[in-house]
Amino acid sequence: YLRCSGKLQIKKVNPDQWGVFAQRPYTKGSIVISSNLATDTEQPNPKATSCSHAIQIGWNEHILMDLPAQFLNHSCDPNIGVAIKLNGGQSYDFVALRDIEEGEE
Repeated sequence: YLRCSGKLQIKKVNPDQWGVFAQRPYTKGSIVISSNLATDTEQPNPKATSCSHAIQIGWNEHILMDLPAQFLNHSCDPNIGVAIKLNGGQSYDFVALRDIEEGEE
């Protein structure tokens, strides 16, 4: 995936699941992924969807992000979080909640 070349890598973590891995270190507070809303003809309103690749941003509000954000996995001890404000693409950035090492999911 060219947009994240040298920064992130999408690869399988098991036969049924993909993950996003750091290809370089990230310091706490830095932007790891700057995403955009997905533009999918099957999902005409990406802000009204709830599916396996949607990100929950409110009690009953989900957004469908583009790659690589679609492959982020849930964690009870996350290393990234969703920024509170919209970015320039009218979507959300994911920031490092702690230092992230190269190779870490």
